[in-house]
Amino acid sequence: MMKPRYFNFYVADWMMGTLGLNNSERGLYITAIALMYGNGGPVAPDDLRAACRDHGNAFTRQLQRLINLGKLLLNDEGKLWNRRVETELKSIEIRCTNASDSGRRGAEIKRLAQATLKQSSSRSESEEEKIETATVLPFLVVNNENPTTPPPPAPAKQRQPARAAPDGAMEAEFQEWYKAYPVHKAVQQARKAYATARKTATAEVLLAGARQAAEDRKKRLEKGTAPEKASKYPATWLNGGCWTDDPEPEPRYRTLTNPDGNLYVDYGGM
Repeated sequence: MMKPRYFNFYVADWMMGTLGLNNSERGLYITAIALMYGNGGPVAPDDLRAACRDHGNAFTRQLQRLINLGKLLLNDEGKLWNRRVETELKSIEIRCTNASDSGRRGAEIKRLAQATLKQSSSRSESEEEKIETATVLPFLVVNNENPTTPPPPAPAKQRQPARAAPDGAMEAEFQEWYKAYPVHKAVQQARKAYATARKTATAEVLLAGARQAAEDRKKRLEKGTAPEKASKYPATWLNGGCWTDDPEPEPRYRTLTNPDGNLYVDYGGM
């Protein structure tokens, strides 16, 4: 298991869970918990004794009471362990793994979006140069016979739109994107916004962003965010260029339902 540099300490849970302990037992208990997090696993009784520097009889009496109360457990190897610590360490490992994966996905989406914007800008500038050359060269050839003739005014430059997919292909791209995006509202506005977004981003970038938005919505709902506020409308998301946003951080708590059917917030405390 991982060896975290810190762990969440939930004061209310700690106070309620240690009401029946005296100060010495609390001190031994928190020391054992800290050693378990620091080791990333069970701790030997001798290591705990060395960390406490307590009198042998007092240490043995306090440790036995914590074991009798179920605060500490002895595993098959004779080491001290705690179920809550085991659960928290596994949760920390999962969160770190998910955060790392989300970071890599977010970085890849940004990289693709920036490359697409750069490619689109270079293509547009090249097309503008071709238009200007095609407009000026005919005049230069004709004007060789009469150098004093002033040049006619050049037409205003028009930025050429980025390459777009054919109508049929564009609709297929949109349908795949719309299916991946977590909110299905105002489809006509979403279709128009998608066509506009495709001028600066590839279909792959937009699709990857939609899938990340679906994961972000799931995390917000786990935090207890109201469903209608957990995600933007499709057109709003596209018009805002949200495919370049950072991923939603991992939730530090979740909303659950107890056996009576009532909702409560689980902070995963000690």
